[in-house]
Amino acid sequence: METRFRGPRFTVPALLLAAVLAPAPAARPEDAAAVIAKLSSADRERLEEDRLVLPDAAEDARFVTGLVIFEKPIGRAMQLIAQTSRQVEYRPELKKNDTLETFPDGTLERQQLKIMFNKIVYHLRYRVDFEAHRVSWDLDESLDNDLKEVTGFWELFPMGEVRTLGRMGTRVDVGALPSFLQDYATRKNVPKSLENTRRWIDSDGTWRP
Repeated sequence: METRFRGPRFTVPALLLAAVLAPAPAARPEDAAAVIAKLSSADRERLEEDRLVLPDAAEDARFVTGLVIFEKPIGRAMQLIAQTSRQVEYRPELKKNDTLETFPDGTLERQQLKIMFNKIVYHLRYRVDFEAHRVSWDLDESLDNDLKEVTGFWELFPMGEVRTLGRMGTRVDVGALPSFLQDYATRKNVPKSLENTRRWIDSDGTWRP
């Protein structure tokens, strides 16, 4: 499909993941230490040992947050995570990811998931802010979508000169789709998506599942 452009041609690589999504908090933490300080001691230990952790579950099962440590400087991690069109390289459940439009601040992507025998198609509007080291996405409700709600964000924080802390929030509502897909789209899929993202970024975009 031919890509259409609105306004100036956008040359920054398109954005990331995951995978499945939630609105960013009003106040962004100042640094990685501030993010990690809010974790329980058990979660801090798991983050250091496994390099990723999902803090204690929220009351709303549709909302998931996660933290992951990338073995890349923040600049390079941001360049990679901003390339949303490459998600098919490390998300095996994502069968298609097409860039429909490109904007000065991001892209419009059509994504297709296949979960068991269910094909799910939806459209996400990605926004990228390289200065803030932040990528966010929301469902484009002007188009036909098989999901009721999809929203989320990635925020990156430097951990010294060679490591980066990634913070992801995701909220998904599958609406009228089978109820078992709700759990898959959030708590069952997000940990694997985070792990795949970590491996992909740590390999500088060469790793494949």
